[in-house]
This record gives sequence, C-alpha cells and structure tokens, in this order.
Amino acid sequence: MTRLQTSLKNSGQYPRASLEREFRLRRAALADRLALESGEECDAAEAARTACELVAFDLADGRFVLGPAGADSSRWEESARPYVRQEYERWAELTDGGRDGCLKDTGGS
Repeated sequence: MTRLQTSLKNSGQYPRASLEREFRLRRAALADRLALESGEECDAAEAARTACELVAFDLADGRFVLGPAGADSSRWEESARPYVRQEYERWAELTDGGRDGCLKDTGGS
C-alpha cells in the first residue's frame, strides 16, 4: 500500500474511484488491526483518522458501501472503526480476501 500511495503522490494522478476506495478501506483496516494489537493511543488515533476518512469518502460518493449499515448511519457516531470492520469483512468476502482484484458477481442488479 505504501508503494501505491507513493506512486499516486509522485504522479499527481489518482486511481479511478473504486481503486481509491479500496486503498482507503485497506489502509483503514490495517490501521485498525495495528491499533487493536498495540493498544497504543497514537495507533488508535491513526485508526480513528483513517476510518473517518473512509466514511467521508463513502458519504461523498456512496456507490461502494458493501455492508448493511451505510456511512451515514448513526451507528458510527461514536466511532467509525466498526464501519471499517463491516466494510472490510464484506469486501474480503466478495473479493476472496482481495485476491480476485474485483468484486464477484453477487447476482444482484
């Protein structure tokens, strides 16, 4: 992820919205896991920050929410980190843990 982030910064280009959303989701999920493992306040703050960034991205775009509760749900008022967990879990199910590189056809519209 660091390589992708550096590449985006250096090129001045951003990936199409779905790739940017995936990057934000994976970065937020990683920060959340690190915070859970370390228990450090600075890691928790980073996890909260990246979670809020994902929520803001999803609120602005709204096309990519995968879980049952959207980014605008009152469930995330206290903390956006559970939103990251919800979205990452669903994303991992749909992409076989990210190995597919794209969402599987769920048979829906």
